[in-house]
Amino acid sequence: MNQALAQQMLQLCTTGLEGLRHVHQRNKEGHFESTALLFHDVVWAFAELERTMEEDGAVMSEDLREAKTDLLQSLTRMVEAYEAEDHARILEHMELELMPRYERWHRALHDEFQAHLN
Repeated sequence: MNQALAQQMLQLCTTGLEGLRHVHQRNKEGHFESTALLFHDVVWAFAELERTMEEDGAVMSEDLREAKTDLLQSLTRMVEAYEAEDHARILEHMELELMPRYERWHRALHDEFQAHLN
């Protein structure tokens, strides 16, 4: 993976984290319906990052693979909570599971790409 691609991927990952933080704040304010589209964009960004790494043939560390698996499970549960319009579950899941897992994946991805950024 070249340096420019690694930088772009990390930027998209960071933008996704910022988007999740915004979604979480808006959800805490009771704006669940208006956050669904932004949450969809975060899921899309995650999928694009994963697709790009697969196409690039990137070999992932065990930590990154575990973080990815955990995050994917959490994203799936969050989609289910949105579909069920279960606002309490959305808030609880985002705060206790999704945000920490996304942050872990973000750190693991950053650590993985450090070799490409130097």
